[in-house]
Amino acid sequence: PVVFLKRAMGVPLRVFPNPANGYIWVDLRMIQMPGSLMIVLRDMQGRKVLERSLERHELSGMIRVPVAQLKSGYYQLMVYSADRTVLGAENLLIRNR
Repeated sequence: PVVFLKRAMGVPLRVFPNPANGYIWVDLRMIQMPGSLMIVLRDMQGRKVLERSLERHELSGMIRVPVAQLKSGYYQLMVYSADRTVLGAENLLIRNR
């Protein structure tokens, strides 16, 4: 199936550390959206390897996301609004031991 995504422009997204080992922090303080958000992590083949829904009360700061279960490699983290608008995306290198 073909999926079309809307993209919001100008929303800064910080993900660190990068490269990551064990966990990442996603800084959501600059995203001012009503309702819930979703964090999705995809591998370089486009497979969804992690998905986390966030309710409004979780969006006031930084979110810790465990990635120790993932293989080392390159990933793309995307943040979506409730209506599937892409609010931000960041490439990420995971170096788990």
